[in-house]
Amino acid sequence: MLNKEFFKKYKLPLLLIGIDILLTVIYISTRGTIKFFNLDTENNIPTVYQTIKLLALSFFLYIFAKENIKEKTNKITKLALYTFPVAFFFLALDEIGQIHENLKPQLAQILPFINDIYSFARSLGYNSADWVLLYSPAILFFGLMSLIFLKTIYNRLSKKKILY
Repeated sequence: MLNKEFFKKYKLPLLLIGIDILLTVIYISTRGTIKFFNLDTENNIPTVYQTIKLLALSFFLYIFAKENIKEKTNKITKLALYTFPVAFFFLALDEIGQIHENLKPQLAQILPFINDIYSFARSLGYNSADWVLLYSPAILFFGLMSLIFLKTIYNRLSKKKILY
């Protein structure tokens, strides 16, 4: 089962999992005392590493989308396929640029009613991070595109009799 072909075929994912494990072990063994491996902060090696992984994933998803869009592919399916590379590219920028940590104060300067939205949400019992509330429309959009993407994949695989 775990022969040379397996390791050759999955070299990159296995390498990334190995690095993930190594960074986790470093963090646990140092209890966050080494600044460059403290997962509670953003300016460190794991942040740069995660950004590189997100950029790579975005690139591979873009290639996947380009290869799977045919001339007769409908617009909503195209949108769903291109949503993934764009979303992961944005997550990479967000990770390295710390957008989600700084978004509320910056937006509050431009749009003062943002604080009113937060006050209203808190009065309804909202008690999570500020950025979750601001990103929720994008999260819902990504969820919808994910369903469309999964439906498309299911239809393509079922036509080829791969699923049953």
